[in-house]
Amino acid sequence: MLPLRKWGALMLSFTLALSVLSACGTADDKDAKAKDEAAQAKDEAVPADQNQQPNGEENPVPIVDVNLGMDPQAVVAEYEGGKITAEQFESYLAIQSFINPQAGLAIHEKLPESLKLFIESYVSEIIMAERAPDVSNAEKEATELVDRIKGQYLMVLGGDEKKVEKQMQDQKVTDEGLKEFFVRYKKVEAYLRSQVTEEEIKKRYDEGKGQGDYTVASVRHILVSVGEQPMAPAEGEKKALTDEEAKKLADELSDRLRKGEDFAALAKEYSDDPGSKETGGLYEDVEVAMWVPEFKKAAIELPLNEISDPVKTDYGYHVMKVEKRTEKSYEDVADQIRSQFVNEKYDAFMEKELEGILKNVNLPEKKE
Repeated sequence: MLPLRKWGALMLSFTLALSVLSACGTADDKDAKAKDEAAQAKDEAVPADQNQQPNGEENPVPIVDVNLGMDPQAVVAEYEGGKITAEQFESYLAIQSFINPQAGLAIHEKLPESLKLFIESYVSEIIMAERAPDVSNAEKEATELVDRIKGQYLMVLGGDEKKVEKQMQDQKVTDEGLKEFFVRYKKVEAYLRSQVTEEEIKKRYDEGKGQGDYTVASVRHILVSVGEQPMAPAEGEKKALTDEEAKKLADELSDRLRKGEDFAALAKEYSDDPGSKETGGLYEDVEVAMWVPEFKKAAIELPLNEISDPVKTDYGYHVMKVEKRTEKSYEDVADQIRSQFVNEKYDAFMEKELEGILKNVNLPEKKE
C-alpha cells in the first residue's frame, strides 16, 4: 500500500495502471496475473469473513464495506460550485474499490485522514473535468474501459458472467456508475494534457538529453562487493572484503579481461550482483538513468567494448564494458515526458489550488 500522504496525489495517475491489466501479455499470462493480484488484494484488503459468498465459497476478490454510517443525503463535502453527499461519496469509494481492489484496505479502515484524501481526489476530479476542453470521444473510451475492467473480473471469476454481475451488485457498482467515473477520468486527463505545452516537453527533453537521461546502453559488469552487501548472493561462507581487498580483486579482474579472458565466465564466477551474474554480467538495453550516478556516468562515457578501470559505487567496485549505446529521440520519449508533466500538473493542483476550492469536509470519525 502507498504511504497515506501520497495516496491522494497518486490516485488518479495510477488507478488504471493498477487495475487494467490487459495492456500486455498473452491471455494465459493475463489470467494468471489477474488471479495473482486478486489473491494479493484479497489477503490485504479486508478480513476473511467479508470474503465469503452466501454458499460458503471464498470470494477471490474482496467486497469492501463503503458504508459511512451517515444519512445518504448528508453533505460530506462542500466545494466552490457544488457539494458531495454521503451517498455520492459511497458510490465513488465503491468504484475505487472495484477498479483497484488494493485500495480496499484504506477504504475499509475508514481512517478519517484516508477518507479525506479520497474526498480531495473526488473534488479535484470534478473541478478538472469541468475545465476540460471538448472531449468528443470520452463516452466511447469510457465504455471501452468499463468493458476492459469487467473482462478482467471475468477472467478472475472463471469466465462466469453471473459471478461478475454478483460482484458488481455486492460492491454496489453499476455499469452506469463505472461509465460516469471513466468519462470524468478521460475529461480530467484531457484537461491536464491541455496544460502541457510542446515547448515544455522539448525543453525537458533537451535538459535530460544533456544529462544522459535518454541514453540506453547494454553493459556487462562484475561487481566486487565491499563488506557485507545485502544484494550479494548467499554462496557458502563467502568472505566479506575490505575496501582495499575489493579494489585489488577488481583491478586483477580488469587486467585479466584486458588480456582476453571471457567476461561472461568471470562474471558468473566472481560477480556479487545477483541481477546479472547468471547472464554473464549483462544488463541489456537499459536506460542509464536507472543506475546510480557513478555507474551511469561510466555507462555514458566509457568507449564501446573497452574494459574499464574499477568504478566505485556504494555497492563496491564494478569492472565494466559497454557493448552498445543509443540515444532515444524526442519522438521516442515525448509521450513519456508529457505523462510526467501531467502528473506534476495534477500534484500542483492538489497542493496549490484545491485548498481554495474545497470549503468544508464533514466525515465520520473512525468507529472503534
